[in-house]
Parts: sequence; structure tokens; C-alpha cells
Amino acid sequence: MKTLRVFAIFCVCFVGCNQRIAQQNSTPPKTRDTSNQSFDELITAWGDMGMMFPDSAQVDVFRADFETSRSSLRDALSHSDNSVRMRAAYVIGEIGDIAKPAGEELLARLLDEPDELVRIYIVDALNSVGYDTNATIAALSDRFETLDGNNVPPNNDHSYAEVDEKIKVASALFSLSDTDSRSKYYDFVTQWLDPPADDLKGTLLDGYWERRWIAVNSIEQMPEATDAIPKLESLLAEPNAKLWVNTHVPRVLGVLRKNVQ
Repeated sequence: MKTLRVFAIFCVCFVGCNQRIAQQNSTPPKTRDTSNQSFDELITAWGDMGMMFPDSAQVDVFRADFETSRSSLRDALSHSDNSVRMRAAYVIGEIGDIAKPAGEELLARLLDEPDELVRIYIVDALNSVGYDTNATIAALSDRFETLDGNNVPPNNDHSYAEVDEKIKVASALFSLSDTDSRSKYYDFVTQWLDPPADDLKGTLLDGYWERRWIAVNSIEQMPEATDAIPKLESLLAEPNAKLWVNTHVPRVLGVLRKNVQ
């Protein structure tokens, strides 16, 4: 899974939460038949996709008959292969609102999922489908309080740190929680938009920049977080900003500005 984790981090940074790979590089579905056998064949192939994710055509196959495909996706969330579980969560999230009933199995899987990358995709999917039940809020809140929120150097194997998962959980809680509970989640995500302290050097500075792009991509799933616009504009103007800033920050600003009253 090390190579897949490296690629997943690359995808979030350079493509975004909902467009993790260029669609022209994705593996097309083997068939447009929407029988259960077709769903299962596609899911079986997910374990051999290397660095690719299901493209929009594959997602459409599952979306077109979600009432039928849901059972196959449910089984995929419990697959022995981490990469299959991750792609199942990804597809459910990409299907969107009509997949909200699948929040039940996403939440159940989250509570037992040992792999941090799969958990991040599950949290993203819960957010994307809007599964805002009391049980979801409680589980995510518990997870938020448990995870370490301190900046750390990048991991040698390029896997996510606890703080990265905490940023994603906070983003989901901002979107799914009631208005009165949002402020601490907003504050936790947007703190990483602030410029690094002058005395932050070396690997800790590298880690801080990883937190920053996780935060930027997370804010894309927080369209009501319009108060973050000034911080994003300041990040865009920083003289020593990373190359990804010029690609991702304008995109996220576009999402937020649509919600400015």
C-alpha cells in the first residue's frame, strides 16, 4: 500500500478532493451493463488498478442503478484489500446525494476500519453524501477528540499523519453539524492557512505545508466557510508559496465565492 498512499497524497494535492485523477488516465469500465455481475466485475478490478481510480463513466454505472449497486458497494467496503475498500468509499462519495442511504454502511465501516487512508476516504464520502445522523456526528466527534492535532514532519513512507485525518474529520463535522457546533471545526481547519511561523524550519516546515494543502482541499468540501476567503487570498499572495497553491487555492475560492451573500 505504500505506493498507493504516495499516489493518493499526490492526487489530493494536485487534483483535489473530488477529482483525484485525470479522467483520461483512468481505467474505463469493462461493460455498461448494470447487472450485479457487472458491478462485481468492476469492483474486482479495483484491486488491480495500480495508481488509478474509477473514472466518471464507472461512477455513472453505479449511480444509474444505485438501489441495485448498493449491495455490491457495501460488500466492497468490507473487502480484504485496502485499495478496494478505499475505491468503494470514493465511488459512493462521487455518486453524491442519491447515495446518502449508504451512509449507514460507511459509518459502520469507519468504526472498524484499521487503515488511515481508507478512513479518510470514508469520512470524505460521509461528507459528500450528507449523512448527518446523530450517530455519524457522535462517531466523528469522538474521532476528532481522539486524534492528535499537532504538526509533525512528513512520514518517511508518505502516509498520512493523525493530524491530516483530524483535518478531514473537522471538515466533515463542519458540513454535517448544526451551526452552533461549527466554530471549533472551522478554526481547526483554517488555522493551517496561516503563514508558518518564522522559526519553523526543516522537516516541521515541510509538515506544515502538508497540513496546508490538506486544509485547502478540505475547505473545498466546506462551501459555507466563506470567512476563510481572506486567508485563502493571503495564501495565494505569499511570496514563497508552493507551486500547488496557484492551482488549488483559486479553485477553492471559486467554490466559496458562490456562497457569498
